Amino acid sequence: MRIALFFILAIFWGGLGFSADNSGIDWNKRIDIDVAGGTIGEAISQITQQTGIIILPSKQVNGKSGDVWNEKIYLQGKKISLRQAVDWLAAIMGCRYHISSDRKIHFDYGYGWVDRRDFDMMLRNVENAVGKDRDVQAFERIIDEITKILTLFDSAFYTRIEEQGEQIKLVINMPAALKKIFETVLGDFEVSGEAIGLNKPLTLPADERELIAKLYSPVIAAYKKRPLPEVLSDLSLQSGVNICFDQNLFRGGKYPVISLDKGKMTLRAALEQIVLITHFKGISISLPNSVWLSTYPGKWGHMTGREFLWGGNTEVRCYSLNGVSPQLIEGNYLAYQIKMKVSPQSWLDPLASVVYHQVSNNLIVVAGADVQSDVEKALRRYVEKARNKK
Repeated sequence: MRIALFFILAIFWGGLGFSADNSGIDWNKRIDIDVAGGTIGEAISQITQQTGIIILPSKQVNGKSGDVWNEKIYLQGKKISLRQAVDWLAAIMGCRYHISSDRKIHFDYGYGWVDRRDFDMMLRNVENAVGKDRDVQAFERIIDEITKILTLFDSAFYTRIEEQGEQIKLVINMPAALKKIFETVLGDFEVSGEAIGLNKPLTLPADERELIAKLYSPVIAAYKKRPLPEVLSDLSLQSGVNICFDQNLFRGGKYPVISLDKGKMTLRAALEQIVLITHFKGISISLPNSVWLSTYPGKWGHMTGREFLWGGNTEVRCYSLNGVSPQLIEGNYLAYQIKMKVSPQSWLDPLASVVYHQVSNNLIVVAGADVQSDVEKALRRYVEKARNKK
């Protein structure tokens, strides 16, 4: 039996910016969790008792013998949001989750829960989107990227491009919940996207500014052969920041011991030293007031939610590259950089995508709201840097 994850949530957390959605779940509801050395099953029971929400691990997650319910964890949180509790619990279990209409949260690994009978079809004339050069293959590559989630369902859902004389038609057979997303993307091929707002002041939200200030606050880092959870717990108590970590490096609860005698230093510097010692690959901030030591590459980034993207929690945004010289920044290269540098793990979701449509000169982003905010900031930095090279 392994200890799946250790983290202490020592202070009250502010709102996450989420509210009740069409599933009827109030993600902002505050709950207390105290499972210090208890089991995942106990943590799930505490959430259910305080919210009335049923949490159901799939057979894949639970295993044939149901062992996941009995895995030992160390999880303490006071007045944390339901969203935060579910996200961290999914991280402990190494899975993700989706919401059903009957106010149930299902922990799962993939999209096998999609009902193949709930489908819709879309037929569109796309000559304008393909462009005057009629480069159908280039357009097909973009459609394949946007609709790659359909390949998870064998032949149940599909896309097809038909050329009939001068007409070019796109046929998509898809889950009904995705129709609005695909329609929005197709519409963005024929309009001028949003200008990347370089003239607007780039300001961080209050909870992010507060966390950054705490990361630069002083702590005393003096440890001699202390277990990793104990060190992180002490740094958490000194700084008031919740410090969590990805347990995938430490199967069986065999945590490394930390020897660190740096005296007074910033919390950020202390965490970077621990990452080097323990072979973590990155550090993410998880608002409000949390830091996540991660096995994903990238020194610092934002921790994103673990909910599967689907019709209700996915945004489509369209940015125009008009006015940006392609000699300075090329659209396909920009799309590649976004995937590599902005929340790289988020693009593993088959519904998430970034594509450049040359005919409209638009960059189109399909992702969750938290990732969209980071993408917008990154675009402004890339474009501003390119313009400064003139």
